[in-house]
Amino acid sequence: MRKKKMLIGVLMAAMLLGNVSPAMVQGAQAAEVTEVPAETETEELATESAVTETKGEEMTETAVTETEEQMESGSNQSVSETQVQEATETSEDVIKVEEVEDENGFIIDDGILTGYYGSGGDIVIPEGVTSIEERVFQDCNSITSVSIPGSVTDIGKFAFLWCENLTHVKMAEGVKNIGYDAFGSCKRLVSINIPGSVMSIGENTFCSCENLKSVSIADGVTSIGEYAFSKCSNLTSISIPQSVTSIGERAFFGCSSLTDINIPQSVTSIGEDAFFGCSSLTDISIPDSITRIESSTFYGCSKLGAISIPKSVTSIGRTAFYECTNLSSITLPDGIKDIEEDAFGKCSSMKNVALPNGVTTIKNGTFLDCSSLINVSVPVSVTSIEDSAFEGCSSLTGIMLPNGLKNIGGGAFDSCTSLTSINIPESVTNIEWGAFSDCSSLTSFTIPKYVTCIESGTFKGCSKLANIDIPEWITSIGDQAFAESGLKNVVIPASVTHFSDGMFRDCNELQYVTFSNGITKVSVDGFGEWFARCKKLKKIIIPKSLENIDFAQICLENESLEAIEIDNNNQAYQSIDGIVYNKSGTKMLFCPKGFKGEAIIPDGVKELDTWWWGGFGNCRKLESVVIPGSVETIEEMLHLKIVPVLQILRFQQV
Repeated sequence: MRKKKMLIGVLMAAMLLGNVSPAMVQGAQAAEVTEVPAETETEELATESAVTETKGEEMTETAVTETEEQMESGSNQSVSETQVQEATETSEDVIKVEEVEDENGFIIDDGILTGYYGSGGDIVIPEGVTSIEERVFQDCNSITSVSIPGSVTDIGKFAFLWCENLTHVKMAEGVKNIGYDAFGSCKRLVSINIPGSVMSIGENTFCSCENLKSVSIADGVTSIGEYAFSKCSNLTSISIPQSVTSIGERAFFGCSSLTDINIPQSVTSIGEDAFFGCSSLTDISIPDSITRIESSTFYGCSKLGAISIPKSVTSIGRTAFYECTNLSSITLPDGIKDIEEDAFGKCSSMKNVALPNGVTTIKNGTFLDCSSLINVSVPVSVTSIEDSAFEGCSSLTGIMLPNGLKNIGGGAFDSCTSLTSINIPESVTNIEWGAFSDCSSLTSFTIPKYVTCIESGTFKGCSKLANIDIPEWITSIGDQAFAESGLKNVVIPASVTHFSDGMFRDCNELQYVTFSNGITKVSVDGFGEWFARCKKLKKIIIPKSLENIDFAQICLENESLEAIEIDNNNQAYQSIDGIVYNKSGTKMLFCPKGFKGEAIIPDGVKELDTWWWGGFGNCRKLESVVIPGSVETIEEMLHLKIVPVLQILRFQQV
């Protein structure tokens, strides 16, 4: 068929240029007309048609042959390739025009609207059309409004996609299905009525219709599909009829002007992210038919002031109310058993919350950065508080934790800057990293008896924590466990066998540290620096049992440290006038950086440790040193000129 149309086009081109007679073209067209008989014709008609077709083909071939002969004969009226192409295009346009059966530019095939070549404006789909094929009006920017008659039952996917000047759509009762993205990105569409005959508003149907303000949904519609009204940023309100039973994922995602919405009791499911980013939504009623609030359902609804959760709800999904910054209160019914991660994270106006009895775990980030939260009621059913559960709750002054609680997760109360005290029940067996870090108002803390490890950063930044009893069952102190805290005196029990890097680093109020007798060999992580930069640290007491210490590292930059006191029965070290020597007294190992006045090295010392942060390095308050004649090795001594003979050296610090 397509081949014959091309032949007809060539013949018409030749005729227009005077190289072929009209009779030849008419013969070819006659063959075209009789080419394909209807399937319902009798066998006799089919046979006659076949004969006619054969004759037509013969006529067409003859005409083409004659045309080719005329063109090859070098006729005075020679035809250029460009002329033939232009004439062929003209003939194809004629054929297309012949195919249009509607004076308004609609192409309709057996009730199906398959194409449109009209001038646009306000168009009315002809009565009798039963379906609009997919993509028929896609990118048709000339259309300003469309009226769809009741005869139409199906609107195909992408049917009106990107019709950027379409402002109004009127659908008559009768339309049943609206396809995927049928009116997507119609950026000037301001209103739409959806008749009750529509069973489902499909996925993405009105997605990114940025100026859509008014939507009328008639009773009869049963579902609103995924992304159906997503990013309709000017939609202010919508009424959902009682016939609707489900609202799909992201159905109203990013509808930033939506102020209120009524969800009927008929709705049994609301998909994830359904109202994500509806930043103008002030009020919403959740029907009793809902059993679960899905993940991110109301994420970013920053003007939502209060919400009532029905008794039917048993679980709240991840980030369900995340960044609802105006939400001041919420009532959680007793039927709720599971509240997932970050459910109320960054609800910065929330002041009070009572968790229902039945919740066993306060999960990661559940109340993260709820900076106005003052009171939290934790039920006896809770056995675990996970990572960052209350992190950043800067107004929380206290919290009662139930007996039966076993785990406090990493950063669970991190940056609760108003928390002054907290009672940890004896049932707790695990307190993880940074659980109370930067609780800058915390003044006291009791470590329960089943906790054996103070993890990394547990009390880091607790600047008002002046004293803490490290009990005898603690075996390990983690990296920066008490760094930047307000501790003044520390006694480390004999049970501790593992120290980590910087465990008391930058404790600016720390003055005295005592290692209990019984500590033997400890394992060390990192560089040590246990007491680095503790500006007020004056004395460290080392027991007889502790032998593997790098004094220069653990006391790095302790400019106020005046003395290290070592038990006389220690088999590795001895202390004379606060300066550390090996047990045999042949080598000086460390002079505290806050040592004042004159240092007298005892006779018998053969070697001085002259490393910058060991020996006398950076001892800014040291006035003079007495070196005995027994000293044999001085590789380098910063700021001093020394000869290995008994003499008194006095110097001015550079």
